[in-house]
Amino acid sequence: MNQSNLTNKLFPVIFLIIWSLGAIFTKLGLHYSSIWSFLFLRSSIALILLFLIIIFYRQKKDLFPKKEQIFKIIFTGLLLQFLYLVFYFYSIKTGISLGLVILVLGTQPLLTVFFNIKSLTLSKFLLVIISFAGLFITVTSYKSSNNFNLLGFIFSFIALLSITTGTYLQSKIHSNILSALAIQTFITWLCFFIIILYSGLHVTWNISFIASLLWMGGVVSVIAFLLLNYMLSKNTAENVSMLFLLLPISTFILDAIIFKTPFPLTSMIGVLIVMVSVFIFQKKFRTN
Repeated sequence: MNQSNLTNKLFPVIFLIIWSLGAIFTKLGLHYSSIWSFLFLRSSIALILLFLIIIFYRQKKDLFPKKEQIFKIIFTGLLLQFLYLVFYFYSIKTGISLGLVILVLGTQPLLTVFFNIKSLTLSKFLLVIISFAGLFITVTSYKSSNNFNLLGFIFSFIALLSITTGTYLQSKIHSNILSALAIQTFITWLCFFIIILYSGLHVTWNISFIASLLWMGGVVSVIAFLLLNYMLSKNTAENVSMLFLLLPISTFILDAIIFKTPFPLTSMIGVLIVMVSVFIFQKKFRTN
């Protein structure tokens, strides 16, 4: 196995672990701050780290994107780093079941496949449907999905549209990954900063909150997003979106390991269905 193949196999695993732990750290961090305060501080840490990386980045000739790419980079960043996060957090805040939110967001691969309707095949469609069925089995048997409210569902659906459209558009951006992420992070930081000027900063500082903030601001917002952009530059949006089906699965597994949460047999069957479907999809339709 050459280094390129090893990288392409390793990066998705690292991405899944980082993003899955992010759900746990976010839940922890929001115990000690408001949503806007958490998002502002998270983006502040990410922005500082990205600027430090850029300062020491050697290949500065290829760093700055072309003018025609700027608007697309900014718009995509607002979808992925602003609208998606805001409506995801606020959907949870309405009291809707986390399981229902996960199921709504779990339809992302299906929507992404229809974004590329010209390449849609029966086997693609069936694999996405089967994997979503596995997710449905996992979520409904692992977590309660009884708490429904219309506002929470609408917010979840807007978050779904944001991350689906953003992921698709990101795959079409042909620019330096580092500079694109820095621009996107700066624009979203600016949005959060303006909001914080009016709403104020509401934080209870302690070790738990700082740990959550460092993980979300440094590891998720920088490393995970760089990995996401890299994977989108090497694969189709469909292939990368299928990985998002594994995010709730890996979150549930980590939740069971860390917090000793019971993991029902039915959920395990659902996990197996999702993992096999995603594996077959990646194997059958990978681009490199």
